[in-house]
Amino acid sequence: SDVDLSSFKFGIYQDNALVYMIRIEDWPNFEYLLKRGIKISVSDNRNNNSLHHAVRLEKPYFLSFMI
Repeated sequence: SDVDLSSFKFGIYQDNALVYMIRIEDWPNFEYLLKRGIKISVSDNRNNNSLHHAVRLEKPYFLSFMI
């Protein structure tokens, strides 16, 4: 479910689904998750959400889509 995708942790950085797609630059699946209704506001354990990670990882294409 969408709740599971928002809370599930991927990889060694413990990213949620959206942040993981940003990190690996998987635009098609990132867009699919957004269309499913995954919230960009879901925060990690440091209170950073997808917007924060897109800035920190220097991914302007992903960032421009979320703003």
